[in-house]
Amino acid sequence: MSSAERLASFEIIKRLGAGGMAEVFLAKKLGAEGTYKLLVLKRIHPSHARSRRFRAMFVEEAHLATRLNHPNIVQVYEFLDHGDEGLLLAMEYVEGYDLGRLMSVARQKGTRIPPWVSAYIIAEAAKGLHYAHERRDEGGSPLAIVHRDVSPQNILLSIEGAVKIADFGIASANLFREEPGTLKGKFGYMSPEQARGERVDRRSDIYGLGVVLYEVLALRSPYASKADPNVKPQDEELLEAVRNGNFLPPSEHVGEIPSELEAIVMRAMSHDREDRFQTARDMAGAIGRALLAKQELVDASNIETVVTMLLGRSSILPSAPPPSEAAQQTLAAIPQKRANTAGLAEQDDEPKVSVRRPREVRHVAGPRDAARRPTRARAGGGQRRRLQTRVRKPPRDPRSHRLQARRALDVDRLGPSRRAARLDHRHRRAAREPVAGGVRRGLSGGRRPRGARGRV
Repeated sequence: MSSAERLASFEIIKRLGAGGMAEVFLAKKLGAEGTYKLLVLKRIHPSHARSRRFRAMFVEEAHLATRLNHPNIVQVYEFLDHGDEGLLLAMEYVEGYDLGRLMSVARQKGTRIPPWVSAYIIAEAAKGLHYAHERRDEGGSPLAIVHRDVSPQNILLSIEGAVKIADFGIASANLFREEPGTLKGKFGYMSPEQARGERVDRRSDIYGLGVVLYEVLALRSPYASKADPNVKPQDEELLEAVRNGNFLPPSEHVGEIPSELEAIVMRAMSHDREDRFQTARDMAGAIGRALLAKQELVDASNIETVVTMLLGRSSILPSAPPPSEAAQQTLAAIPQKRANTAGLAEQDDEPKVSVRRPREVRHVAGPRDAARRPTRARAGGGQRRRLQTRVRKPPRDPRSHRLQARRALDVDRLGPSRRAARLDHRHRRAAREPVAGGVRRGLSGGRRPRGARGRV
């Protein structure tokens, strides 16, 4: 399918892959004003589009997946029926790789994934599984969801270090009628009871998670032969080994595996389901306690480092421009500096570019600036120009008016006798104030006799 082709209301970018029942595409869902969202579209393979059995399985997957909303589970947005184009399941796009790809590249390069990083990946996947196992319907009844296909291909790692469980296509739940004796899943990751066709519960997923942890630590299957660790037995032989639980501890193949992690693997892969971790949260807690005991600080940044080191961080989107073009587009959006046109006048062929001259700004000094710097000269335009200063008169001190008003108020509050004495005291004080001809000694030029009081 070409990049310009459309599927219903989605623009297809590329085909990501296909399985036995469905095919998966990377697509854009277009919005207003040129906005879009990257999605993953899953639909039944055209060769099985008329099969009622595959259609029923696809609808069951949609019923389960649309009920799940957890950071460690791939989010399903909507389930659409587009008639002739088939049923479409729109899911979250996780930009990254699956754990199986990471293990394959590490095996090819002759290196190993750090054991504590591997344990952290499994602990994050266990959190998503525990959420699915504990999910209830609208009435509060347990859904009893069992993934039944826990494998490295269904554990996705984003380039930012997020871990997500994907593909509940063959999951079982109380919503659906289960046919007894049917085998669904990959033989190498089945629990013994699942390989025998018995009814399974959440502990079957815990067994599969233990097999994945075994493979990440040893980079080989627990059922692979010693002669060729990269080759698994044939289906019948493999199925018999899974039913009987015939495998060696991972330390028999790799000596650098921590004993704490090997104990977690062996407990998760116990033949009797009663001896395993009873919940996926218990398994995640055991890994967390082992990390704490060893004082190993592992988070998403460590996963990002490992993924980048082994697989790189290149974008898979064909619509992304090359780095050189992106830089040119960015520079073109920035206003460039105006060119100097000193030598352009002699070139007649070149268009003249008008130069914008800077505007002269005149500074108007305030009273303080005028006191410190009354004038300042600056050269400009071939002549000296003095800065214009505008000096304001200092504001009139209002204290005298306030003092007179306060005194008048104080005098009004006094009694008649004390008021007269106060006014007489002020009159005598005013008579002694200096004037142009000397000291005023009184209203008539002589001293006022003692005891004399003035009137208002």
